[in-house]
Amino acid sequence: MQAIAAAGLSLRCEMLTATDIRADGRICAFLSGSPIDLLPIMAIDDHRLASAQDPLFRRLRLAYMEIVARYIHSRQPRSQAAGMPGCG
Repeated sequence: MQAIAAAGLSLRCEMLTATDIRADGRICAFLSGSPIDLLPIMAIDDHRLASAQDPLFRRLRLAYMEIVARYIHSRQPRSQAAGMPGCG
């Protein structure tokens, strides 16, 4: 949700059928989770999707990766080498 807002996008939740997906060439789909970040879905049934090339998906992925990078950076010690012999 934070990445959606950071990318300037909005979330709309609704049920889609295979017919809906085939009728709308603008459908972009992806999976999200810690181990996979954002993973574009390339096809649903026999219908190919251009999710990975979608400019909105790319903008969302960039915002997500920036949030993850800030989170990781905020959890690292200020100086990992401080007080260690031979470092510095």
